[in-house]
Amino acid sequence: MTNQIARALLPLNKYGDLDQRFEESIKRIIVDIGSEATKVLSDFYIKTSELQLSASKAGLELVEAIHREANRLETSRYKHEGEEYVWMHKTLRKNVAEILNRVGFKNKNVSKIIKAVEFKESLSTHSWWTSQLSVSHLYELSRMNETGIKQAITESSTDKTILIGRDYGGIPGKEWKDVSVRRFEEIRRFNPKRTRETNPLSELDKVSDSQDIITIESIEVQEVTQESIAREIVSLAQQLNTREVWKEKEIIEILKEAEKELISIGHMVLQPLEKVPANH
Repeated sequence: MTNQIARALLPLNKYGDLDQRFEESIKRIIVDIGSEATKVLSDFYIKTSELQLSASKAGLELVEAIHREANRLETSRYKHEGEEYVWMHKTLRKNVAEILNRVGFKNKNVSKIIKAVEFKESLSTHSWWTSQLSVSHLYELSRMNETGIKQAITESSTDKTILIGRDYGGIPGKEWKDVSVRRFEEIRRFNPKRTRETNPLSELDKVSDSQDIITIESIEVQEVTQESIAREIVSLAQQLNTREVWKEKEIIEILKEAEKELISIGHMVLQPLEKVPANH
């Protein structure tokens, strides 16, 4: 339990990962607040995390319902009379994130839910497959390029899978197999959606003449650094079954394409940490 709250208290580095350099500081902080406060915070963290996870699907359904209502408000049947009401459907859509926050979702989960809904709504055909996928699965799909999405569909399909619709060559409509979120994450890392650079001013959206509200949607661009590459290598190396692949000639041939680089990495790893200069 203490380990969980300790991880929750760790600051994030500039790459969004837990900054392990603060581990000793967090240990001292936990000692300072005492065992009783630590237990209360640990229980709070565990319960809220479980609630966030269990409620994510309901949050997705809420956003979908809000979008449907916004669409209804655009029609003559549901539109309020009077010019002052023509902005209501836009305002409802713009307040989705705030509504989720007020319900109790953290910003990180709000973003995941909204991206998941956007991906579902981007499909021209809906199926039980997309309905049964978790928010995390849909979120990862929303961050993939077309090649990645097609690969995710392929890995979710079996010989009995029936593909329906025209999106990405068809999506599973019947008989599919479950694929873990972690596997979707791996596919996304190799097939990330690339966003075009756009002029932020072109994204300005005025909600109404009576409201001075202007929203600019920012696009986060993740920089590829030596540290992020190293983390990727570690993640992939941990997935490689070295007890088995050494028997596979084709795999060994692939690895030998980077023989010099892999040997260099091996030498770096064997180097005692105390001899490595620290970055300040």
